Amino acid sequence: MSYYCIRVRGVDDEELELITALCFEAGASGIEEGLTFAQPSLEYEAQVIKTKTHDVVVYFDEPPGELIHELQEKFPKIEISMSKEAERDWLAEWKKGFQPFCLAGPYWVVPSWLPIPPEAARPLIIDPGMAFGTGTHATTQLCSRALVANVRPGMRVADIGTGTGILAMVAHFQGAKRVLATDNDPEAIRVAKENLALNKIGPGPSPIELYEGSVGKRSEVFDVVVANIIDGVLLKIRDELLSILAPAGTLVLGGVLLEREPEFLEPFLQDRPLKLVQRNVQDEWVSYTMLRL
Repeated sequence: MSYYCIRVRGVDDEELELITALCFEAGASGIEEGLTFAQPSLEYEAQVIKTKTHDVVVYFDEPPGELIHELQEKFPKIEISMSKEAERDWLAEWKKGFQPFCLAGPYWVVPSWLPIPPEAARPLIIDPGMAFGTGTHATTQLCSRALVANVRPGMRVADIGTGTGILAMVAHFQGAKRVLATDNDPEAIRVAKENLALNKIGPGPSPIELYEGSVGKRSEVFDVVVANIIDGVLLKIRDELLSILAPAGTLVLGGVLLEREPEFLEPFLQDRPLKLVQRNVQDEWVSYTMLRL
């Protein structure tokens, strides 16, 4: 199986709607517009940068006939090229590259479709689905190492923004008597629930509670709170994190870009009863371990 791509470059605002309509009339199965984004502050939402012209890719199941000639005649300033592409199963391609690996300490991440390697002392079986956190990202690895170093049997741990549930499972297997794993994304909660089942955690009463939503109104406190979330969100939820952190508790933060550290760390610590006790860097990411005073 194959498909055809027409790449159209230099399309202005007025031409974009007309070209899109002509492509669909010619049998296009889909159109993709290349957008430019920026995130000038620590806000979570990226912003689309307004540009004078646009680049689009148009997909066809069959050769589009005279469409290219028609577009070139009507819009002489644009650039057009066409290529034939082989159909690929992108999920299967991605799975080929996702192999078991050591996450932190004894913990290995093992994809659910592969056998457990004999050297994997404590495997974490993961089916990522559409949630963040396969363990391959530097921030997940940094936070996992911090949990191995700080979570001891009998502790209470909160994993804020749990994604696939990897960090919650590390805390559980470290001996935590209770783990609260939260996420605002219902899809992440669904994926995490499936991963708990793959690792024989639950069903029924489970030491890991999955919770969809904010933890700001909960009265419970935890010995260790971990939040592996983008830096702007960490600043926004700083007081929520502190509200559930027990006295002398440990706060583990991941998701901070090294280049943004000056904009993040001082504002996060300012006027709050926190002491930075460890800072770790991997690739372009920073993690922090903080102690509540």
